[in-house]
Amino acid sequence: TSSAESLAPKKYAEIIYGKKYIVKGKFPDDQRDEIVLPERIAKKLFKDSTEAVGKNVSLVVQLMSLKEIYPTVNVRATVVGVVKNNSIPLLDTVGISYGLSQKIMKESIGNSTGALSFTIIPSSINDIDHLKSKIKQMGY
Repeated sequence: TSSAESLAPKKYAEIIYGKKYIVKGKFPDDQRDEIVLPERIAKKLFKDSTEAVGKNVSLVVQLMSLKEIYPTVNVRATVVGVVKNNSIPLLDTVGISYGLSQKIMKESIGNSTGALSFTIIPSSINDIDHLKSKIKQMGY
């Protein structure tokens, strides 16, 4: 996934981090097979990063845990946005929608409820306790 900075909702990213992270397009819809690419990766794939939006790509994904390495999964997704690069090229990562992450989990390990790492960014400091309570109710 992309860093939390690049996947914060657009209206909050600028406030929280002081930058605009979406260079072109939009953030992935949570229930569609959509991704965002960093500019550097988009340029390598499409010569011009601005041409990436709307293109279909194939992803080869391999999930790992501390105890296991799962089979690779091939999925197709649509590029819906291009985000700014991380300052360190090695850290450039693709951001995928929640729905696509569940699909990958189901195909790879047989269920979509396994532990994935998510970053939740509250819109206000006043929301933190309520969010923590809801997350605990969900069993996390």
